[in-house]
Amino acid sequence: MLFNFPQNGEVTVTTHHHPHTFVDLITHADVMETTGTFGAIQQQTDAGGRSQVAFYHFRLKSAVEAYFDLEEPGVFLNYVVTGRIDAHHDQLGDMWQQHHTCSLSYLPTGKHCYRIQKGNCISVKVKISLPLIEMLSKSYPDLHTFYKRASTLSPDGWRLPYVPTGSKTTKLLRQLASWTNRRTPRSIGRQPG
Repeated sequence: MLFNFPQNGEVTVTTHHHPHTFVDLITHADVMETTGTFGAIQQQTDAGGRSQVAFYHFRLKSAVEAYFDLEEPGVFLNYVVTGRIDAHHDQLGDMWQQHHTCSLSYLPTGKHCYRIQKGNCISVKVKISLPLIEMLSKSYPDLHTFYKRASTLSPDGWRLPYVPTGSKTTKLLRQLASWTNRRTPRSIGRQPG
């Protein structure tokens, strides 16, 4: 779930080992920072037994093409913590990511290109299991259609519209980021007092 930037001129990739000093990222997970004439992005991932989460901090001065490869199809919940940034994906269409919004998407196996506009945004992407979507689809009709497409491993990506979220979502994400994994405590940014 990490983006790479192969067609954007000279690019520098630096790994910052934990604990690091980046605010609003998981303190106890390494950060991959990519810089170029387009600006910078800090990225990190963490995988548990049944889940995978990625944090991104985009600081883009100009538009850029970014890619990531999926070895298997996936369902992703994307939540925007702060800022706004616009992007385009050939299968998912135009996407605007704005503070306190989220969207659920399905992507098939393969290489995925995002054309990302300039902007500043911190977002979190969580890979979600199909059994969870199936369970939720029994109560939410929009998720039923989504589940049917994802469970057939459609070769076409698809997403639900962005929806606003509340302060409880931020609290949940802080709890997720603080979760203890492999005996190493994780924490995101500043902790509540």
